[in-house]
Amino acid sequence: MLKDDLAVLRNRQVAALLTARSISLLGNAIMPIALAFAILRMPGASATSLGLVLMARTLTQVTLVLIGGVIADRLPRYRVMVSAEVAAGLAQTATAVLLIGGNANIPAIALLAALNGGALALFEPASRSMTPQLVPPEALQSANALLK
Repeated sequence: MLKDDLAVLRNRQVAALLTARSISLLGNAIMPIALAFAILRMPGASATSLGLVLMARTLTQVTLVLIGGVIADRLPRYRVMVSAEVAAGLAQTATAVLLIGGNANIPAIALLAALNGGALALFEPASRSMTPQLVPPEALQSANALLK
């Protein structure tokens, strides 16, 4: 049965979607950990500072996920996904530049974290709604299993 489930990866679009989702999920899982280490090393920062930054990211993500679904329904999903990942990458790059350059402050990091959360709120609904477009109905269960 596993071999049949993996057969869906022969579809290049499904394999590309799996790769994109995996990279996105990995980046989104690592970001809070990296932020925790970076923020707690900042002069004058505290656990409260870290909580505010992570709250900004999470609240933005939760608030905008429904809007992300509407956008994914109205615009080409591929473009929504790419745009969201570019925005997330820019926000993470800006965060890294601020932290490495020693110019980081909590409000700036919180704003960039909120932008990252907003990008994730756009990426996820578009990504999830791509699967039925890429595979025939009989392969949908296998594709969903792999992508989850």
